[in-house]
Amino acid sequence: MGHPKITEKFGIGMRKPLGTPRKGLKPRSEKQAVRTEDLKDKLETLLQKQMELYGTTRCEAGFAGWNGKCPPGSPLVVDHVNTRNIKDPDRLENLQVVCWAHNGVKGSKRLNFRPQIMIDALKELDNKGGL
Repeated sequence: MGHPKITEKFGIGMRKPLGTPRKGLKPRSEKQAVRTEDLKDKLETLLQKQMELYGTTRCEAGFAGWNGKCPPGSPLVVDHVNTRNIKDPDRLENLQVVCWAHNGVKGSKRLNFRPQIMIDALKELDNKGGL
């Protein structure tokens, strides 16, 4: 009879075999493209602030010891502490740096891994106008 094919969800109503590369994904709109570029800039700002405060760049979740160590080579990404919405733009205060693996495990849970010193520094940056 055979085993069913193992798949993962890949967009609304689509299924792809596990491990299928996601080639050619492009932002759906100009607004999404701008937002993606803005988040890249904010990641750079977050990494610079980490260098100032810690002397290194790191996954906040991995450093906090949440769910084990970060896998080697897992890239750092921006994670929203609280869900973003129209009334809650991508403020630095609401962003943290986590590795790709921890971001996937965290999902939509509202977990904050940053120490208070980092939160205070990001609030100050937001009050000065962000970037």
